[in-house]
Amino acid sequence: MEKTIVLKTDSKKLLTSITLERIAFNGFQVLLVLYLVSSSFEMTRSETIYLYSYFLSSLFLTKIIGALVGDRFLGNRKTMLIGGIFQAIGAFLLCIPSLYGMYTALFFLVLGSGFYSPNLIANFGKLHLNQPKQLDAQFTLLYLVTNIGSFIGVITIAILAETFSFNLAFIVIGVLFLLSFFTITKTKKEQNIQLENYSSPKNKRIHYITFAFLLFTLLYAFLNLITHVLIDRRLHFYEQLSVSISEDWWSHIDYTFVILSSLILYFWWSKCYSNRIYKIATAFIFAGFTFLLIGFFLNDSSQNYVTGFILCLFFLKVSETITTPLIYSLLTQYTNTKHLASFISISFIPSILASILIIPFQDFFMKVTSYISLF
Repeated sequence: MEKTIVLKTDSKKLLTSITLERIAFNGFQVLLVLYLVSSSFEMTRSETIYLYSYFLSSLFLTKIIGALVGDRFLGNRKTMLIGGIFQAIGAFLLCIPSLYGMYTALFFLVLGSGFYSPNLIANFGKLHLNQPKQLDAQFTLLYLVTNIGSFIGVITIAILAETFSFNLAFIVIGVLFLLSFFTITKTKKEQNIQLENYSSPKNKRIHYITFAFLLFTLLYAFLNLITHVLIDRRLHFYEQLSVSISEDWWSHIDYTFVILSSLILYFWWSKCYSNRIYKIATAFIFAGFTFLLIGFFLNDSSQNYVTGFILCLFFLKVSETITTPLIYSLLTQYTNTKHLASFISISFIPSILASILIIPFQDFFMKVTSYISLF
């Protein structure tokens, strides 16, 4: 009983930590472009896009590095703590108005994020490892609080910088990183936890993960094609509205739908267990509904264009919300926990592979949705 209470307490602390970290990190991401083009640096648009793209791509590499450090050398908890400190240092260094200070700050922020994220997810999964029927629900909860933190950061940090100054916003971001760090220090030292039924044959686990990998790649390809069409139809959606809205509305409604669908799925999966293959099938069904709605509602002659567009967004986000937690729970349940952070750090591969695979089919997919609208 005492062990169960400790695990639940540590789980809540990790959820609190990642919420604070996401508020800070996503708030920083919003400010980065604005800061680069401000009077402090006066970078051109092309320079800013190049640096920001380099920053985002570097996150993939540092997550792999951070995961390897956590799995093979320091342990997930220690690596998380180092990552939290690195991110706080990076945020405070941004207060130095010089290129040297900025590049050093970006280095610490990218490395810190890479050390923090995969190890926190792995540590969180280990806490629920011997509750396999609750893994999907718990990772959905993690996904929920992550997006709540991101949403808060996108809104509040930008307002703070606009109302007061960039330096004050960076100081607040640094303090949030430190609070996230101190929350992790209150957790118990990690133990070598392994799933009780991990003794299933290695070949069986490899086949299961490979099959799921292919399914997720196919699902991501379908979702990416749908997203491509929705982006294409977004301009007409704005024209159909009777009031003008800002471009920020697009990200805000994304977060709103993700948070809403995560909340529903968390309570559903907490109370009603169902096989993971049925959940993947549900994600495909919602993606299919989105595809049909695009064809029936998102054409120039439709009288319900606005309603159809919002429904498409909602169904798309439900499908996406189902997918990510399932990937984490599957890796947690079927891989060796000694390498869990490493597997999580490369869990983006199905999404990247899907993005490459859909390139030849984008125009064909657009024609298919137009053909459906004729009916």
